[in-house]
Amino acid sequence: CAMGALDNLRARFPHLPEEDIVKALEEAGGHGGKALQALKQQDQVLTVTPVLSTSEKEQHLNRVKAAFAAWDSNGDGVLTWKEFDAVLTALGIQPKNAKIIFHQVDRDGDGVIDFEELFEWLEDAAAPPQEGELGRCRGSILRGITEIEITGFLGEDNKPK
Repeated sequence: CAMGALDNLRARFPHLPEEDIVKALEEAGGHGGKALQALKQQDQVLTVTPVLSTSEKEQHLNRVKAAFAAWDSNGDGVLTWKEFDAVLTALGIQPKNAKIIFHQVDRDGDGVIDFEELFEWLEDAAAPPQEGELGRCRGSILRGITEIEITGFLGEDNKPK
């Protein structure tokens, strides 16, 4: 069923625009497996060679900065496990995956995440695209950052709801 395939592809590539997913499915004649392969290739190209203008890069950097500041509930410039877990829980990420992601992002292993670590993890073009649950988690975090102003993800106190 094309609708089932569309829903599965949306879940697998939450960071890709809807029209790209629909187009891939149409070009694959409604075959979900062929569309999946095409989207994986497209996703790898986008990950390795982002096509963002300078103003788009600045907007993205500002969004990540705003999200980081909002998620840093005590304002000390780093995200503790408790702060990061609250964000990932609000984004619907399972605790077992949240712990894995925390350790991936905390590159220096000091038990906290600074802005540079988060930004580098999000932008790491050298990292292979993650499949399955962890790939969807990364997409959820990116989507949460991108839509932070729109979705009302933040409460009136500028903290995760």
